[in-house]
Amino acid sequence: MNKSPGPDSVHPRISILYKVRQQSVTPLHILFETSFNSGLIPHYWKFANTVPIHKKGSKADVNNYRPVSLTNVVCKVMESIIGDHIMKYVKNEFATGSQS
Repeated sequence: MNKSPGPDSVHPRISILYKVRQQSVTPLHILFETSFNSGLIPHYWKFANTVPIHKKGSKADVNNYRPVSLTNVVCKVMESIIGDHIMKYVKNEFATGSQS
């Protein structure tokens, strides 16, 4: 539980989604497919908790921080699925034998 939750208050490390994955796969599939086909995402997924993370140097200097946005866990799952499909497509379509 050392990761911070997003606006949905679900911790990404020990996500409740993982524990109920057998029961949640069908509703999530419907949600993801509807979102993808319509080109719209749920309004709630557009929110994020943005926190400053210290990079280096003086903590008094605001330029030594970078913003990190903590987003909804379900949205991250969908982003991961889409990213995996894009990478698989790119590897299959554009990589030659010497590049893969």
